[in-house]
Amino acid sequence: MPINNNVSVSRFCPECSFSKTLTIADKGFESDAIYIGNYSSVAINLSCTQKCTLSIIGLNHNKTKTSENFNLFFQKELEANDLLQRRFNITYNYIIIQVFLDQTITPSSTTANIELNTSFLSRTQYNPAAFHNSLVEKDANSNSILNVNNHHLDLVRGIYKEFSKINVLGIHENRKLSSTGVVTYPTNPFTLGLFSADFTLGNLFTPPTSAEALFIQCVNANDINNGNVGAVPPFSDATNTGAHFLNMVYLDTNGIKQSVDIVTGNGAIGVSAKSVLRVSVTGAGSTNNNIGEIAILDPTGNRLYAIIHPEQNVSQTAIYQVPANKNLVLRNISINATFQGGTLKVIENKNGIEYVLGAFVVNTNNSSMINYDLDGLVTAGSYIYVNVIPNGATGGDNLINCNINAFECPLINNF
Repeated sequence: MPINNNVSVSRFCPECSFSKTLTIADKGFESDAIYIGNYSSVAINLSCTQKCTLSIIGLNHNKTKTSENFNLFFQKELEANDLLQRRFNITYNYIIIQVFLDQTITPSSTTANIELNTSFLSRTQYNPAAFHNSLVEKDANSNSILNVNNHHLDLVRGIYKEFSKINVLGIHENRKLSSTGVVTYPTNPFTLGLFSADFTLGNLFTPPTSAEALFIQCVNANDINNGNVGAVPPFSDATNTGAHFLNMVYLDTNGIKQSVDIVTGNGAIGVSAKSVLRVSVTGAGSTNNNIGEIAILDPTGNRLYAIIHPEQNVSQTAIYQVPANKNLVLRNISINATFQGGTLKVIENKNGIEYVLGAFVVNTNNSSMINYDLDGLVTAGSYIYVNVIPNGATGGDNLINCNINAFECPLINNF
């Protein structure tokens, strides 16, 4: 196709558009190689009644499909009935559009309705927009839309579907033995938020080599749900005054972030995990909180994953594992501490090897705020945790509040 100096603002492309009912056995649709050199961007609108994968192939010089000339520019998997609307700045002279149906769907005679509309645009790929108040999906290689929103504010609000604000919060206060009410002071290293007078094993977190079955243990009997629990919590006729139900966010055996509702008690939870990111009370009796400590631990009780301390309703454990499909961008750490004496260390654990990202003295004199820029990238599967190493001194009122400010982002596509 020759270069055309008289280019319309937009052009519908029938060669890259498709509207038809197919079966899974038909596999899907693939366009011919279409010349797009006259246009700055390509707009695609796609929906399918079955799970499918959209691929955009770029060709550099001509329509010949060779290994040197065949480049995957964009790819995204869509669930059944998802609607994808994207604009792309294609950096090739020719493109091929593919919509392939999921071949694991049975039977192969299952039908799928594909609606694919493609247009070429001569406008630039950037458009201004006003303050938005709806979810925004961002994919690599799809064009950006500039918004006047504060990006940090949007992350906190959860505007971006694949990006999220992460706070790794750890708190240590004086911990009392439930049977006596006497404060127990730490003398051995512990992970911030995991020290306990009642749970004396596993206070220093060590990542498991693989996912483990998780168990729950409640110190106070009033945190054990004594009702006839229905099939879907939080239905219950429980009369215990403490915690009734919990919600746990964890990484499963594949390293993917999941959430599960838990009925309080003692025993197996029914899920296996590589890490626990957060546990919170979602239902309680007359006290409106958990009365005693509630721990999430491994089958042996030697590894603590999270603790909800008395009356706190949420775990305050400075441990975070990056999901398998994400990266974690560390921004900074804030520390406010009055402690009997010791050192606080921020640690990255990658494949079992620990890297210290920062070390800080904490004692009875530094109740002022410490702010420290981390500005680091933690890769998928790695852990971030904060350990405290006491120096031997004990006594006094201990309070350490530490927060790591971070953003969680999808992996960078390497198309």
